[in-house]
Amino acid sequence: MSGRTAEAEREWDELVRRPGRATPIDLPSRQDYLEALAVVDQAWGRTDEAIAKLTRVVEFNPHRGWTYKRLAVLHLARGDRAAARRAVDRAAELLAGDTAVQEFAREIASR
Repeated sequence: MSGRTAEAEREWDELVRRPGRATPIDLPSRQDYLEALAVVDQAWGRTDEAIAKLTRVVEFNPHRGWTYKRLAVLHLARGDRAAARRAVDRAAELLAGDTAVQEFAREIASR
């Protein structure tokens, strides 16, 4: 885990414990927080860091189809088609009714 991720998680834990400031119901989930950090990493070209964060997200919650789709995109950007295929196949399984995800899965499978 990178130093920035560890620091962000410490800040998150402190915020959740702070009385009167916010309650856990007012805050996004830890997975949402990590996914948002991954989006920032992706925007700054830190693909490996983004993949690491999103991998943690799906370890916490393996039912996040859009997270798997984002992982597939990042793996493709890194040139890892096998990892992209695994991620998009899981996304397609979880988001069976989403035609765009199904098309993306077929596109990756045909490469």
